Amino acid sequence: MTGPANPATLTKAPTERMWAVATWSSLLLFQAVCGLFFAAMAALAKLGYRDNNIDLEREKILTAVVATTLISLVASAPFLSTHRPVTRGVGVGLAGSVIIFAIGAAGYVLWLY
Repeated sequence: MTGPANPATLTKAPTERMWAVATWSSLLLFQAVCGLFFAAMAALAKLGYRDNNIDLEREKILTAVVATTLISLVASAPFLSTHRPVTRGVGVGLAGSVIIFAIGAAGYVLWLY
């Protein structure tokens, strides 16, 4: 059984533990963000968005990227608002993963142009 939480560890300042958790969790969370993107692409295909030509494909990918980015950033907000370093590290890892994913996807969409 553990005692009450140590108030010194419940600060909002970035700690070494938070950055370690953010670094290691981002490896797995990036895969989850990519999975969410593929799920969004499949949902758009079910809704009737087709990619018969390059313009429609670009719009479909951009819509899925925006949806993935918004969902992931909203999901990371509760993690970022806590005082615990491990939980904040997961939030930072998720937010960082989705930002890296959005930058890469934007580059791909521009390449399609």
